[in-house]
Amino acid sequence: MNRIHAGTAIEGNIRLEYFLEEQPSVQKSDSTAPNYLISIEKTEFETASASIPCEKNSALKFLEKLRRNSVFPSTLSEIIEDYKFSQTS
Repeated sequence: MNRIHAGTAIEGNIRLEYFLEEQPSVQKSDSTAPNYLISIEKTEFETASASIPCEKNSALKFLEKLRRNSVFPSTLSEIIEDYKFSQTS
């Protein structure tokens, strides 16, 4: 089946994705028109940002470490605080 992405809408921290997909014909009436499935997928997202005093290369390595460990926005401030503390110790 062919799934068509019809568009995206973003409202605040919510992203809505709209899809159209042709369904196999189920002959329940005299109509020969195909059936279509309309789907809306909702994704809620959260963002966080913080600055760290270091060289760009170090910041990129730190960012990669955050990605590898699947750090969530809700815990970024604590991790940055720990990072800054470890840099001064």
